[in-house]
Amino acid sequence: MTLQIAITGGIGSGKSLLADWLRAAGHPVLDADRLGRQVVDEDPALQAVLIAEFGAAIRGPAGLDRAELGRRAFASAARLERLNALVFPYLWDALESGLSACQAPACFVDAALVFEWGVAGHFAEIWVVTAPAALRLERAARRLGRPPEELRARLEHQMPQEEKIRRASCVLDNGAAPLQLWEQADEQLRRLALAGLPPHTRPVGA
Repeated sequence: MTLQIAITGGIGSGKSLLADWLRAAGHPVLDADRLGRQVVDEDPALQAVLIAEFGAAIRGPAGLDRAELGRRAFASAARLERLNALVFPYLWDALESGLSACQAPACFVDAALVFEWGVAGHFAEIWVVTAPAALRLERAARRLGRPPEELRARLEHQMPQEEKIRRASCVLDNGAAPLQLWEQADEQLRRLALAGLPPHTRPVGA
């Protein structure tokens, strides 16, 4: 039986870094953000629903203008909640298909909104990656190239990190050097008898 584990954390926490290491170690990892973009870009029925909700301005020359959709959705917590509610059924279908097809001892899902979606009980464990808010904003700004005020608004619209910690099966602290996150993840894999992270996944300079 495949062990299904969700990885979550706020923007800039490092959950995607952890997901990359797990992939390098040979563990299947489904990326909820990527699947969400895919269903938004490829499903005409969902596109029609989103245009009806957020306006014709989100229709771009080659499909939906996801940047404009994001600006409109992040304008308020209510708008963002509405976007997530509309996209989630399509996204969850894609995630369930991927999980059902997984034959490995464990399959991970990289999902920022696993608690908000109300599907935490679907997973055997929830791993939460944490870091101080200021550091998360700095990382997100460097990675995404977005204005700090936009990223700060996104951070404020997310579930508080403290609440995610309270609900987590385990907490991985990514507030220091990457090696420390790597060591914590390796410990959790060994606890679950999933072998652990091989040397080639070790962070550069560690």
